[in-house]
Amino acid sequence: MKTTRLFFQPACFSLAARVRLSSFSLAMSILEALKGSALEIRDTPGGLAPRLATTARLAGTIARELSGLPLLAPWAARTALARARAPPPGRISGPAVALARDVRYGPGPRQLADVWVPPGWSDAASGAPGPGATTCGPSGPVALLVHGGVWSSGDKWTLGPAAAALAAASGAAVAVPNYSLWPAAEGSGGGEGLDAGAVDVTAALGWALAGGVAGAVGGAAASTPCPSSPRVTLVGHSAGAHLAALAALAWSAADGSDDKKNRSPHPPSSSPAAVVSLAGVFDLAAHYEYERGRGVHYLSTMARAAGGAVGWDGREEGKEGASTPAAPTPRQAAGMEACSPTAILEGRAARWAPTARPGLGRCLAARPARLPAAWLLIAGGADGTVPASQSAAFAGALRGAGIQGVRCEVVPGVGHVDFVTGWGGEWAEAVATVVRGD
Repeated sequence: MKTTRLFFQPACFSLAARVRLSSFSLAMSILEALKGSALEIRDTPGGLAPRLATTARLAGTIARELSGLPLLAPWAARTALARARAPPPGRISGPAVALARDVRYGPGPRQLADVWVPPGWSDAASGAPGPGATTCGPSGPVALLVHGGVWSSGDKWTLGPAAAALAAASGAAVAVPNYSLWPAAEGSGGGEGLDAGAVDVTAALGWALAGGVAGAVGGAAASTPCPSSPRVTLVGHSAGAHLAALAALAWSAADGSDDKKNRSPHPPSSSPAAVVSLAGVFDLAAHYEYERGRGVHYLSTMARAAGGAVGWDGREEGKEGASTPAAPTPRQAAGMEACSPTAILEGRAARWAPTARPGLGRCLAARPARLPAAWLLIAGGADGTVPASQSAAFAGALRGAGIQGVRCEVVPGVGHVDFVTGWGGEWAEAVATVVRGD
């Protein structure tokens, strides 16, 4: 199946959401891509003729990126309908997966999650007997499944089929959080760039580790204390995998005393058990060069979103120079390095700690010894959006930091969007195995 790519690929899922809550994020993302196109046309040297040529090239690129939308529209409609029809926990018996909709994991505007629950999960949760419960306790495994969208689009409903399939295969409750999107950021995490999304995902992680999923399934309030923590695995796709990695890095730096920053009412002493990446982006500077080679770096919001995560020595953005077809602005370059998990583990990003936003500062203070012991990095052999080299390089950085439980696999014939629309097969079972803890 031909897939849409880069900016438009994750954003296209939101087309069906013109009748749902994610239409705003789609509109904002398209606007930002058009802004990028205008910048490239403006920066094309040589007068009118070269600018007209650039305009024609960009029009062709945009048309190519959008060409997969008609193929994805039926899938998006089925996904939205399945979410609407999914029964709530405790209302069914048999093999169906239930759905707790729009569960709050924090006070921010987008700090909401959908929780997909397999049969029997709440019964197995000690202290969480079912609907109407006012306390929560140790539960079965939990997966936090983070959507992609170039840090500027997407919504939790798009991962409904994947979450339901993962819940059924692993026996885990699968929470799919929304998070702040660039450029709105909406203030829930206090960031100005993609770090606002990282703060929200870190907050969702703290909520899950504190037993918030069991509380939501059992009917307890999000702030209810839980005596112990479940096994929690971070699973992310594309930009969501990047944010999941940043959340793991941030959590390794936390000592449990800054619960207002991580937005977890009762941050536990435990840590996530594992991280799973599906076509993740971990070195943003390298990915910028890859995008530039494809001629889509101006359409992507990645560099602009990363640039908002780092203060540029107190100087105004307009005084640092504009990006060109050959390079991002200095502020964008700094942000991409500071926000790259690979660069953080290799020590290249530490120099930006003094000017990083608070949420990103926690990521830069990561303690490798406290990172999850198990990492599964899966890349698609037919992925033209995020190359497998991203996962391979990050696997090397993890091993270099002393983490031995790292697996990096390339799945032949799988494209970028297939990790969402085509959940199944051996790679999906590998994810379920990690979530179960087998």
